[in-house]
Order: sequence, then C-alpha cells, then structure tokens
Amino acid sequence: MCDGWKGARNQHIINFLIYSPRGIIFKKSIDASSVTSRTAEYYFNIMDKIVDEIGEEFIVQFVTNNKAAIKTGGKMLIQKRRHLYWSACFAHCLDLILEETGNKKSVRRVLDEAKKITSFIYNHTWTIDYMKRYTQGRELLRPGITRFATNFITFESIVRSKQALKEMVTSLEWRRSTYARKAARLDMMEVINSSQFWKKAVNVLKI
Repeated sequence: MCDGWKGARNQHIINFLIYSPRGIIFKKSIDASSVTSRTAEYYFNIMDKIVDEIGEEFIVQFVTNNKAAIKTGGKMLIQKRRHLYWSACFAHCLDLILEETGNKKSVRRVLDEAKKITSFIYNHTWTIDYMKRYTQGRELLRPGITRFATNFITFESIVRSKQALKEMVTSLEWRRSTYARKAARLDMMEVINSSQFWKKAVNVLKI
C-alpha cells in the first residue's frame, strides 16, 4: 500500500506499508520533497523498486491513492509485472467524492453555517459539557476515515441533534451564562434558530 502526505515542514512523504493476514507492517518512507516533477514515471520507478525489495512472488496487489500520476504509475507497474493487480484506495475515492460535493456553492454555504455551531461549542470546555447534557453525552464532532468524511459525519450529527441544540440555547442557564454574551454565540444561535438552515441541511444529507 502506498500513501502520500505532507509533513509539518511541508515535506512530501510517501509511505509504503505491507498488508497481510497477520496485519499491517510499515515498510519504508521516502522523502520526495526535493523531486521537482513527481510524474507517473517517477511513481512507477519507486513502486517497481519496492516490489524488487519485497519480492514479486510475495505481492498480489498494489493499492495507492487516486492521484493521476500515481494511478498511471500503478498501471505501468502491472503492465510490466503481469501477475500483479493495482487498485485505487476506496477511502481516497470516497474523500474525492465528498470533497467535490462539499465544494458546491450551495453545500459549502450550509457546511460553513454548521461550522459556526461546532466552532463555538468546541472552543470552550463549559459549552462542550453543557451541550452533552442535552445530547445525552453524544459528541457533535465525529471522526471519519478521511477529512471530508469527518466533515459530513459531523454535519449529520448536528442535524440529528437539532432538538437538543435548540433546547440548549433557549435554556435559562445558557442565557444567564457568560458564554451566551459572546459575539460568536450570536452567530451560532442565529444558525440554530434558523428554519432555513435546517431545511437546507436535510437537503444536503439527501445528496
């Protein structure tokens, strides 16, 4: 399995892992930061070298992300090594679909409105604890397998907690708290009390 990411110093790191019935083993990392042109040929060469290091007879399939150059490099690999299979990572494909959906203007506006709710609540310990009284201990922020999946899972969680959030911001304790007087609170309450927001939110989840 091949996966690329950017480090804290903007390094371009490519990780290689081996998956087997016994579990996942980390093989190696390559720092490709100095490579000016990461072409299909470049990715093919490093994948081909990894196959040689492990042993072609021990490999069944190569899984990579869906980036065009890596995808083409993977196809070049299986053209050379006929018994190998290549496939794109399902999680990455899903992430691309959700990213494209989230970038639509109508969807982006609703997601940005929902972010006002989580941004305010999760910026204060008291508001997190107070929210959980109404959501029966459930979090609004929910981790997903990818960044964009996390955005949509959290959004779905907010919609499910609609009634709890409405009850929270209309409670006497909330209105008397110092947090209720913060400027960002007004933005959040405007979203929670907006029937148009909830209507659009339900429509987004139907996409």
